[in-house]
Amino acid sequence: MIDTSGYIHLNPVKSNYTKLPEDYRWSSYKSFITMGANRIVDTQKLHQYMGENPHEKYKFYINTKLNTRDWNMS
Repeated sequence: MIDTSGYIHLNPVKSNYTKLPEDYRWSSYKSFITMGANRIVDTQKLHQYMGENPHEKYKFYINTKLNTRDWNMS
C-alpha cells in the first residue's frame, strides 16, 4: 500500500510535470504529509501502517525515493 501510494505521488515528478510532488496541483500528497483534514482524501489507512508520526514518516519515505531517484516501487 505504501509503495502504491508513493508510486502515485511520485508520478508527476517522474513524468517531469513538476519537480516536487507537493507542487503538482492535482496530487493528494499534501493531505498525507500535513495534519490538516481533507474531506475528500482518506489518509487513515496508510497512516495506520506508518505508526507514530505518519506524516513525517511518509514525507521521509517520498523524499528518500525522490532524492535517490528510486522509481522502482517494489
